[in-house]
Amino acid sequence: MKQFTIPFQGGFDGKDPANKYETNGSTLMGFDTDTYSSAGTVSYKKAFNTVSNKDEIVMNLLAAPGVNLEKHGTLYTYANNICVDRGDVFFTIDAGPQEQSVGEAVTATEGKDSSYSATYYPWVKIKDSNTNRYVWVPPTTVIPGVIAFNDKVGYEWYAPAGLNRGGLTSVIEAKTRLTHIERDDLYVARINPIASFPNVGTVVWGQKTLQALASATDRINVRRLLIKLKEYVGFVSKRLNFQNNTTSERTKWVNTITPYMESVQQKNGLYAFKVVMDETINTPDDIDRNIMRGEIWIQPSRVAEFIIIDFNITRTGANFGA
Repeated sequence: MKQFTIPFQGGFDGKDPANKYETNGSTLMGFDTDTYSSAGTVSYKKAFNTVSNKDEIVMNLLAAPGVNLEKHGTLYTYANNICVDRGDVFFTIDAGPQEQSVGEAVTATEGKDSSYSATYYPWVKIKDSNTNRYVWVPPTTVIPGVIAFNDKVGYEWYAPAGLNRGGLTSVIEAKTRLTHIERDDLYVARINPIASFPNVGTVVWGQKTLQALASATDRINVRRLLIKLKEYVGFVSKRLNFQNNTTSERTKWVNTITPYMESVQQKNGLYAFKVVMDETINTPDDIDRNIMRGEIWIQPSRVAEFIIIDFNITRTGANFGA
């Protein structure tokens, strides 16, 4: 076989590929993201735009390791807005760069408010299978694996955290061995700590979204439950488009949705629910305007995040009977 040499072709930025591009500061993967119009910012926005059309791309999770709240607020807002507009995607983002302190991470969440995104701290060490070397990586490099495992052994409405479903088996160690107080400080600031425990390893120890208001959707399992429910209800409801707005069609919709909601309830996703699509909410005016209305009321199951056990000492011979 003949050997030959040709020059590199098709380049456009004029950068020497032998140069090392730093990823700290506001630089991201070698791209300048200093301003809204910087080349790196524009490039990442283009990448996010490729998954913005829910009719074209089916997905339920978005991760962009390296993009973080402290240095890349513009990119976070842009990607989070795509998830909110789609209504069916959850976004995981890093709290900050590798050297970020707990205090800096807490500050980074100020002004961030969304139930469609969650952040994690600190960075973690893994083994690069390509180089056989240990490297430090942003937490969202491994978080999608935790969420995938959670869905495999449980369901979307389970918390992707804790010893049962939050273990980071590929992680050698966390950059910071958080104390109990530091974990509490992070959790109050809506940051999910990555904790290290003796004889257990590294574990995701939180499941808060970045939502500031205390409500059901300030937890990941509830937001992902709603995403899953909307996915199914949307699929069923599309079949109603251009059907006659009659009692039989509305009843058919209720009879299709109800069994699915019952199955979610049986699998511990809901405490209770109610499905309605009848004349009480479909007025003659709605029908004349070619509108068909349905309502679903749910009580999401909550997760036990704080376990309180009381020990009581009694006198010898005390009766423990009911």
